[in-house]
Amino acid sequence: MIEKKYLIAIITVIIILFITKSFWISTEAFTDEYNFSVFSHFLQPIIDSVIKIFPKISQLKIYINFELLIILTVISCFGTMLLLNYLSDIRTKEKASISDIIFLTVFFILLFIPMSHIDNSKFSLKENRPLAKFNPLIMKGKINYEFTNEFESWFNDRFYLRNSLLLLEAKLLKRTISWIPGCGVVYLNKKNNYIFTNNDNDFDCWLKPEDEEYEQYSKTYEKLKNYCEKNNIKLYIIAVPTKEKALIKFQDKRIQTWEKETERAFYIKQYLEKYYPESNIIYPLKDMKNIEGAYYKTDHHYTEYGASIVANVLFNEMQKDNIFIKNPNNIEYFYDKKPHETLNDNKFDGYLYTRLNLSDEKIFDVKYKYFDLSKTNIQIAMNTKAMRRVYINPEAPNDCKVFIIGDSFTHSMGKYLAYYFKKVVVRRDNMPDYELYADSLLKDVEVEKPSILIFVYIAPQLDRFFKTFYTGDGRKKDAIQLNDIYIYSFTYNPFVISGN
Repeated sequence: MIEKKYLIAIITVIIILFITKSFWISTEAFTDEYNFSVFSHFLQPIIDSVIKIFPKISQLKIYINFELLIILTVISCFGTMLLLNYLSDIRTKEKASISDIIFLTVFFILLFIPMSHIDNSKFSLKENRPLAKFNPLIMKGKINYEFTNEFESWFNDRFYLRNSLLLLEAKLLKRTISWIPGCGVVYLNKKNNYIFTNNDNDFDCWLKPEDEEYEQYSKTYEKLKNYCEKNNIKLYIIAVPTKEKALIKFQDKRIQTWEKETERAFYIKQYLEKYYPESNIIYPLKDMKNIEGAYYKTDHHYTEYGASIVANVLFNEMQKDNIFIKNPNNIEYFYDKKPHETLNDNKFDGYLYTRLNLSDEKIFDVKYKYFDLSKTNIQIAMNTKAMRRVYINPEAPNDCKVFIIGDSFTHSMGKYLAYYFKKVVVRRDNMPDYELYADSLLKDVEVEKPSILIFVYIAPQLDRFFKTFYTGDGRKKDAIQLNDIYIYSFTYNPFVISGN
């Protein structure tokens, strides 16, 4: 007969393994390399034999991490035996009370609660970063000497109730200090509910370019200039200032601000205007500086009101080129408390807000102004695959065709310009995340035959644009074929658009 304490230990271990099953069983592979693990190699024949007896098991898409299973089994077994022996000793020798025994037992059980549910996500939207990967102890016949550190990182990113603890921490900070640090580089200024980054992920955007970089800018500009002159197109390049650079007075002075820093886009504009006086490089920092409502409080994008400010600077530049813009009769507006996504106009909390792990609706006690195209005769066609939109306005006061290329800041700009021009084509190209070949972009422009070509990028992206556009660097898997861009889903007033 098995001794009573051993029987209790076996039952306890089984219960622990059941409670923590998500710790060692997953519906997705723990890692691509795990199949090379020595544990998997030796135990796989046993699994294959079980599947032959119970074939329905093969239909279950589950992955067993044998290393974690063995480690957890050994720890829970020895831990249970030590606890039982200790409880037996203090019960007989020290005459401990029932409450002491219950406390120790509950404490032992609580040790396994963090393992009761493991988050198998690969990326954290709240923290805007990839989560740590699991790497086996023995992989491809070699011992992973960093296993303990890597396992700690993996577990710290995934244990049960982790997100709840982060939320609790953020709420406690919100009550105790006047600014709230977020995950990574994000913080909330409680005085005005503006969320900023306390540094930029790409510090190059604050550095003065080297001579060889200026040469790249020249080559790119000359390529665009020659192309536009050949096709009788007027070229404008817009660098939208970052929220951190534009809204200095809304930031907490104790946090690093960029008041004394100069964005690289300024140097690019300065250089091109010196050697190419005819260039139209727009960097509207003075016009956007400390303007309430020009940027979302919980997101890094400018608002549609902010886009209209930049567009009016663009119109002033056009007048210098003898392009006189007539104003539309009326522009319809509506107001909303939350930001709208730049791909589908859906409401969302904002990319910076999601990284704070907060849940506070008071932050959204604000009204943003949006253009209401649904109350106009403007027709819109969208192709989400190519991230391309076309606006047709039969009542526009300006009989021009405009083509806009750029990152997510093109969206609001395109909506505003749709009030002014007969046709506005917007093609989004988030370099370097969605690098497309420069030739592909120019072929698209050739098909549309616009009279005005506008590039719109957030200031840090302008440097990448000039470098990528000249070299034509890009990943083929992301390249959009020209034939693909004329497949649309329609909103508001559907219409048929041809390649011309």
